[in-house]
Amino acid sequence: MTTRLPNVVIEETPNSTLVNSPFTKTPERIASDDRYSTSVAASQKAFPDAAAGAPVAYIASGAAFPDALSAGAAAAKLHGTLLLTPPTVLDKRVAAELVRLHPARIVVVGGPAALSENVVAGLKALPITAAVTRISGADRFAVSRAVVADAFGTSIPDVYLVTGNAFPDALAAAAAGASAGRPVVLTNGWLGAPDSATSAALRSWKTTHVTIVGRTAGVSAGIERGAARAGIAVSRVAGSDRFATAAALARTLPSTRTAYLANGLRFPDALTTAVLENSRQAPLLLTMGGCTPAATETAMVETGVTQLVLIGGQAAQQDNVAEYAC
Repeated sequence: MTTRLPNVVIEETPNSTLVNSPFTKTPERIASDDRYSTSVAASQKAFPDAAAGAPVAYIASGAAFPDALSAGAAAAKLHGTLLLTPPTVLDKRVAAELVRLHPARIVVVGGPAALSENVVAGLKALPITAAVTRISGADRFAVSRAVVADAFGTSIPDVYLVTGNAFPDALAAAAAGASAGRPVVLTNGWLGAPDSATSAALRSWKTTHVTIVGRTAGVSAGIERGAARAGIAVSRVAGSDRFATAAALARTLPSTRTAYLANGLRFPDALTTAVLENSRQAPLLLTMGGCTPAATETAMVETGVTQLVLIGGQAAQQDNVAEYAC
């Protein structure tokens, strides 16, 4: 740096300081060619023993985010897997993974508009003995409630409540729910008060505590107040953006020295993280693909992360994504 004053020129050169990276191991990567085969790769990582298989498999559309958000925590609750497939046809790689895991039950999440009857037919034609059931509803919120009730039963004291209108906040919540054994309930966060169906569900589940994930732009202050008036203890975990919200949620979970990193600008790869919680529990933190926001970096340092697991291929995020701040 050069400072020029009358008759004086001051030149300053800063000393370089070498800071050792807190990540003591080379990042692991779980990825494949596309979102569908990446979900298979995550399933294989979580369930390496083909002989043991998995008791249940959830199948959700990889073309849209809502149905898979609640399904991830539900699959973890039942010690099962979650696989993504295109809406109109059963992906062959997903079919092969189902045969390998030979689950006793396959749950199709969403109505025919989400996953067609052709997908269901493909599942029923697999050379395994599995009961294929569909969980559907009038909209994404009804599907979410039905998935939660099916997996968690009638007594659910603690839930994560997230907006179903957008995916960013719910991505981290899905992984947190899988890790903590708590369901993820989607609601229309733009409403000024809790909708009657969600309120009825919380009453029927005897819910006593709700953690709202995200800012009031996602889940309104009116919904928070309405839940509190109904006698439910409410806490909110939020940050200035999706990255800070995921970081804030990570701080509420036990430190595991490991963190999953997924691209927070897209949803498919992050959806599969929930199934990994079956084998290794860790928070999900979000990147921008080519760099890591300061909120994510800070959370990794504060929670003592030393091992990173990158979700998705090179097109989703680079090997050294955590080394570049943005």
